[in-house]
Amino acid sequence: MLLRKLISYVELENNQLANIKLSLEESCEQVLAKEEQEWVAEKKSVENHRKLLEKKVNFGYDESVQQQYHLVLQETNQERQPCVCTSHSY
Repeated sequence: MLLRKLISYVELENNQLANIKLSLEESCEQVLAKEEQEWVAEKKSVENHRKLLEKKVNFGYDESVQQQYHLVLQETNQERQPCVCTSHSY
């Protein structure tokens, strides 16, 4: 009789430990899934930020090139104008 009680107790303990192990595995999977979701969201945020910065850099570059073009055009036009020299004789 005592041996059967001991076996029953060991089986009960074994089942409880198996349930605890299963519960811990599920918790671990949930934590990993949450971390993965956070990582994906962070990656998406960084990618959006990178695209925005890239857009601003390209806009600034285009503006700078346009300003340089207008300056060169203005200088070229000024160089092409004939020099009007007037001499005053008194």
